[in-house]
Amino acid sequence: MHVVHFVKKIIVVFFIVSFITLAPLSHAEASAAIHKQALLERIAFLTAQVQSLQKQLAALTSKTTPPERTGFAYKTKFYTGTYEALYYVQEKDLVRQNGQPVRSGDQMLWDTLLEIAGDTYADADISEFRIYNDLNSDISAFVEEKPDNTWILGFNREGSDIASIHDSDPIVKLLLHEYAHPLFFEEESISNDFKRAFWKGEAKQSYRSENFVSEYATTNAVEDLVESFVMFVQHDKPEGSTVKDRKVQFFYEYPSLVTLRSKLRESEHF
Repeated sequence: MHVVHFVKKIIVVFFIVSFITLAPLSHAEASAAIHKQALLERIAFLTAQVQSLQKQLAALTSKTTPPERTGFAYKTKFYTGTYEALYYVQEKDLVRQNGQPVRSGDQMLWDTLLEIAGDTYADADISEFRIYNDLNSDISAFVEEKPDNTWILGFNREGSDIASIHDSDPIVKLLLHEYAHPLFFEEESISNDFKRAFWKGEAKQSYRSENFVSEYATTNAVEDLVESFVMFVQHDKPEGSTVKDRKVQFFYEYPSLVTLRSKLRESEHF
C-alpha cells in the first residue's frame, strides 16, 4: 500500500503547488485578459493532472485491496447437494466452518493439491474447499468461480475413504485437471489459440482415440484443453502426428507453460 500513499502525497503536492503558483497571478494582474486566460489554462492543466493521478490512485487501491470473500451460502451450479465438510482457505491453511477441526483425510487431500500446485496458487486462487459424498453424482470434482473472483474447489469422495486414496494416480490426475481450469481461465489467449486450432467452433465432437486423450475431452473445447494439458504435464512429449499428439505438442509452443510443467513435475507425484 506504500505506492498508494505515495500517489496520495503527489496529489496533495499538486494542490499546494497550484495554489502557490497561481496566487501571484490572481492578485497581480487578474484584471488583464491575457493573464486571466493564462490563469485559466494553468488551472485546467493542473486539474487534468490531479484527475489523472486520482485515476491512478483508484486503480492502485483496487489492486492492493483484497476482494471481500463470499461466504458458504454461495450455491454452486455444479453440485447443489449436501456437503460433508466446508472449508475456508486462509493463507493456504484450511479453516472449517463453525470452527470444527479439519478432518485428517481432507487435510491429506488438500496437502496433495499443495504439493502439486504450490502454496501460492492455493492462497491466490482457491478460497473454499468443499467435500461431498455422492455416489449418484457424475461429477468427481469441480472448480467454480465465485462473484468475488476467487474459486471453489469441490471434491466427491464417492463412498471412498479419502485417507486411502489421496495420493493415488487417478486423484493426482483429477487435482491437476481442476488446477488447470483457473489457469486457462486467466490465460485466455492460449485457450482461444487451442480452440481455433482444434475445435473451429464446434460445440461437441465424437470420440476417436487418435483425436482425444480421453473420452471426457470430447465434452467441449475447454475440457479437451484441460485434459490435453494433464497429458502434457504427466508424460513425455509425443513424437507422433495424430491430432491427439498435436494437442499435447501445442503446449510446448509456450515457454511459460514449459516452465510451469517443469515446476509441477518437481512434485513427488510425477
